[in-house]
Amino acid sequence: MDRNARPGVVRTVVGGLWRAIDRFRQISLNLLFIAVLVFLVAGWLAARPTPLPTNAALLIAPNGQLVEQRTVRSAMSVLQGGDGIRQILLRDVVDAIRAAATDPRITALVVETDGLAGTGLPKLQEIGAAVADFRKSGKKVYTHGKNFNQVQYHLAAQGDEVFVSPDGYVFLSGFGRFPTYFKGLFDQVGVKMQIFRVGTYKSFVEPYTRSDMSPEDRESTRDYLDAAWKAYQADILAARPKAAPHLARYVGDTPALLAESGGDAARMALTAGLVDGLKTADEWRDYLKTTLGAGDEGKGYKHVDMGTYIARVREERSPPDDKVGVVVAQGAIVDGDHPPGVAGGDTVAGLIRQAREDNSIKAVVLRVDSPGGSATASEVIRRELELTRKAGKPVIVSMGSVAASGGYWISMSADEVWAGRSTITGSIGIFAMLPDLSGPMNKLGLTVDGVGTTPLSGGLDPRRPLDPQVASVLQQGIEFGYKRFIELVGKSRKMDPAASRPGGPGPRLAGQPGQGEGAGGQTWRSRRSHQGRRQPRQPQGLRSQLRGKAPLPTGPTALQAARQRRGHRGRPGTGVTGGQHAGENPQRTGRPGPVERPGAHVSALPVRGTLTTQRCEPQFAARSDFPRGDGSGQRYAKQWKAVRKGSPVQGRRE
Repeated sequence: MDRNARPGVVRTVVGGLWRAIDRFRQISLNLLFIAVLVFLVAGWLAARPTPLPTNAALLIAPNGQLVEQRTVRSAMSVLQGGDGIRQILLRDVVDAIRAAATDPRITALVVETDGLAGTGLPKLQEIGAAVADFRKSGKKVYTHGKNFNQVQYHLAAQGDEVFVSPDGYVFLSGFGRFPTYFKGLFDQVGVKMQIFRVGTYKSFVEPYTRSDMSPEDRESTRDYLDAAWKAYQADILAARPKAAPHLARYVGDTPALLAESGGDAARMALTAGLVDGLKTADEWRDYLKTTLGAGDEGKGYKHVDMGTYIARVREERSPPDDKVGVVVAQGAIVDGDHPPGVAGGDTVAGLIRQAREDNSIKAVVLRVDSPGGSATASEVIRRELELTRKAGKPVIVSMGSVAASGGYWISMSADEVWAGRSTITGSIGIFAMLPDLSGPMNKLGLTVDGVGTTPLSGGLDPRRPLDPQVASVLQQGIEFGYKRFIELVGKSRKMDPAASRPGGPGPRLAGQPGQGEGAGGQTWRSRRSHQGRRQPRQPQGLRSQLRGKAPLPTGPTALQAARQRRGHRGRPGTGVTGGQHAGENPQRTGRPGPVERPGAHVSALPVRGTLTTQRCEPQFAARSDFPRGDGSGQRYAKQWKAVRKGSPVQGRRE
């Protein structure tokens, strides 16, 4: 065979095809390698801290509802492709503003309120206090909105300059509560609601048993709504004194005032001093560009958004050695384990237990924003707090917008209980409710019959009329439950159980005048006493605060005082600070420490006092880990280390 003969056609085609496949393989592998390399480099660059701009404004533009803890989106909303209600952590907003107040890179604060949804007055007051401190640093605050509803305007009013669109408005409607009553419907279909309750003012069940608001509920509701509305107006006038001559008429005679402005709602707000000017969106951007300086490449104004800023600030904080565990109980209190947004009894108790067993955590703060719920779940949480106190760790409760009924139950065993001045707190009773559906079933020709081994068998079946023996058991159980609750209040708060029984008309705001001394209206700075009686607040600190010894300097933080009152024996000067947010040193600024306010009272049940909570507890929502990787507890740890070194405690109370 001639070796010099040319290869056949088949061999040539197959060889060429193989070479093409091999070349394609090489190119593909090279491209894959380059892609992986680019990905790694991009990840490395993205992981590097992004430097913040200097001489920039901080932009606060909340888009959603302010919450203590983000809730988990439901599976149905995910399947439907909806985002639901957006949520912004209150502590992110407050932390960002307080950090910016002392940050030389930030020159001003810009607030845009168009995306802000409904939230509680205490949360707005916390942000307002942070903005007020920002203004005291000498930096300006500029706010703008297309329109301002009542929630949005409370935030906007805190600015040095407030603007609204020329076709906008400022709508202040006041507060109201208008329940729907179902008794008429139930009467028509034959449904009977079996109610078991303790407390004249326990009105939760009234929509199912009445056709209108009871006199007791009307009295109670008017009391706390009037107090909240007065607090709201006081906040507006404190931030904008120029509105003082016009605010009462603005909210009380709106039609006439609008007519005088020719129907121009924006002009009416300007005339009343609620805003400083009228600017469209483009005029607002140009104004900021002129006032604060142009951004990169001359586009917009120079600023950094809140999310980027707070993330960068937290990255700059050094890891703490000692930590404070902060647990959030937000939403209805229910039995079992539940995701964030619902205060599952087992979930919250487990987090408290985890904090207690962690030696690096030196104190526990429970942030409560709950209207109550299951008494069983509430007791599970309260018991864990009690065990934590017995283990020697200070326990502080900080109340948010509401801490009522079960919300107070879980709070009362803390070393100290603090409420915002507009927090709704206390307990006015316990109830149980069971429907009787035998009426509508009979109308439909449906009957129920059978046998049971005891008189209680099938006693809770809603298809059958309620047996009197079962009714007696339920009522006795409700009465015993509230009796035990009152006894726990007396034991936990070191006061006579009889004095802790509610004596006023329903729940009140924490800073609202009550019915005098005792459980019906405790002085706002009443505190736990080892002598078993309330004492007026004195400028004392450390353990001598309990034992009547010589007073020490004023102004101990809530956590520090609690740690000291627990008899902590460590190195001299050891204590736990309250984790203030870049507050001022009273010794440096000349501001006084806590002072007695004899005219302010707490209704129904005793709390430690009222305060701007972000100065004593951060709004960290930690559900699954202690500490969180986003910097939770670091501010506490820094303060803790400062106290251990004998440094003055930063911050102040209100």
